[in-house]
Amino acid sequence: MPRLALFIAALWLALFCSPAALAGPPEDGFDGHGEAPAPAEEPEAMAPLTVAELGGEEGRRKVPLKLLDAVRLGLERNVTLKKSLLDRATQRLNLSLAERLFEPEFYIKGRYDYEAENERDTRGLGVEVRKRLRTNGELTLQWDVDNVLDRGANQTENRSTTGFTLSQPLLRNAGITVGTAPVVTAQYTEKLNLLSFNSQLMSQITAIQEAYWDLLLAMENKLSAVRSLEASRDVLARNKELIRAGRKAASDLVSADQEVARNGVEVLNQEFAVESANQRLVNLLDLGNDVGILPVEGFVYHAVKVDLKEMMQAALKFNPRLRSAAVNLKQRKLDLELARSAARDQVDLNLSTSRTATKEALDEAVDETDDLGRGWRASLSLSIPLGLPRDRLRRDVTTAVREVTKAKLDIKQERLAVLQEVRNRVNDVHRSLRQIELAQESRKLALQKYKIERVRLELGRSTNFQVLSYQRDLTAASDQEHQAIATYLKSLARLDEVVGQALNTWNVKVQTPIAPEIPSLRLEGLKLPAGLPLGRKK
Repeated sequence: MPRLALFIAALWLALFCSPAALAGPPEDGFDGHGEAPAPAEEPEAMAPLTVAELGGEEGRRKVPLKLLDAVRLGLERNVTLKKSLLDRATQRLNLSLAERLFEPEFYIKGRYDYEAENERDTRGLGVEVRKRLRTNGELTLQWDVDNVLDRGANQTENRSTTGFTLSQPLLRNAGITVGTAPVVTAQYTEKLNLLSFNSQLMSQITAIQEAYWDLLLAMENKLSAVRSLEASRDVLARNKELIRAGRKAASDLVSADQEVARNGVEVLNQEFAVESANQRLVNLLDLGNDVGILPVEGFVYHAVKVDLKEMMQAALKFNPRLRSAAVNLKQRKLDLELARSAARDQVDLNLSTSRTATKEALDEAVDETDDLGRGWRASLSLSIPLGLPRDRLRRDVTTAVREVTKAKLDIKQERLAVLQEVRNRVNDVHRSLRQIELAQESRKLALQKYKIERVRLELGRSTNFQVLSYQRDLTAASDQEHQAIATYLKSLARLDEVVGQALNTWNVKVQTPIAPEIPSLRLEGLKLPAGLPLGRKK
């Protein structure tokens, strides 16, 4: 008793009479020891602005960039993809741990007990090994050693306990399907995560291609607008010469002046379009705002033979949405099996044996617990849910059946949507190819018509209005040709994505190391698609 009172008094002083408790709360700007805290580190979001963040036309770096390099930069530098790779490392680690479900688990336990009334100290140390079975049972092996000191009697004894337990469900939650369900679910989850990551990669590749061609199209449109402005200024200068020569009236300058002003406005509009397209591509590549990208590919293309039936068959095999829907159906079927197993009556088998020996010497106590052949116990427990619990289990089974039906409907719906999308993309490719042919023919005729009208104007057999009208037709025809080529190249990229072959087209590989290492992208063999002449072998 004196020892217990002394222990309680010391605990009370430590909790309620410590210097920190008596001093009260610390003053602002000082810690509990009267020292000023270290200044907080300035967050990165409050760092000073850099030139790259400010952007602007002044000092903007012009960076010539090929499409292949743009895709490589977009896959290497994009922050969203970097975070997804970190997520993939975590997902792979989760899978590796789930697949180790049936490995033995080891636990070391320690304890200390003090009985004040009997003045007895007990120090214990134990080891426990657990092994989960594929039939959803569990094996447990325990070995505990206790050292008991009786201070009143001044005696010491050692107690050793060895036990072995097998627990196995026989009806509810029994069987290999239920036992391996966590591993199978983790594998299904990994498949879904991988398909989602591949889909993100393909979307990034498609977005980069679209942004690249949009930027090139905006630059070509700006160039056409500049040429139109120069041509209108040239017409204005020629008209002034004809007026000075007395071959035209001064009032004929009005239409030419108006055309110069209109083309100047168009040049400004196209400059805004170039700036917007450049910013979109810069954001996809995670470059600085002070970068101005100059596409160097040009509007060149190669007609690719696209067969609707082949594309549909490939999409049914490789489309990530369809593959994800198929994996989801497998998961729902597994959930149904688990729900049916959980709805059965509970019958559990338990087999166990244990030996306990108490000796003055520890080795003698341990030796006496070696023989586990005696003292076996077997038990069989039964539990039958009735009424509300039974209805809840039936409800779970019915819900699981409906989820399977919904998953099957999702596959049918996704199949129709993917096939329709493939059909639309193939039609876009064929239509844009035809548009390119017509646009090229239209541009040639518009150029021929414009040249003829210029000659007629110099001979005094045409008017400024007619020449300027034909010049606008030539610019529009040239822009239509560029638009058709850009649409064709973007249609090929979108077709690759919906079919699920964009990674194969560009030869992008995902290197997946052993967990917990972070996966990476292998871009050494990156190649251009077949729709570009630059990607063909000469």
